[in-house]
Amino acid sequence: MFVALGENNQRQAIEAVIDTGYTGFFTLPSAVITTLRLTWYMQEEGILGNGSIFLFNVFEATVIWDGQLKSIEVCQ
Repeated sequence: MFVALGENNQRQAIEAVIDTGYTGFFTLPSAVITTLRLTWYMQEEGILGNGSIFLFNVFEATVIWDGQLKSIEVCQ
């Protein structure tokens, strides 16, 4: 579990399982991104499991992870 910080220090607990292949991106539901008012950063192409290419919106977020503040990119 980690805590995502939003505008005005809003906090949202996020339960997640993170495997050892973590590449620096999290995917969060649109409702969480909207509630936290995360800042849009860019669009990024990703390859889905079926081989198709999808354009993801990427947002900047700050999380409390293992007691430390960490800046991450969040895909929608």
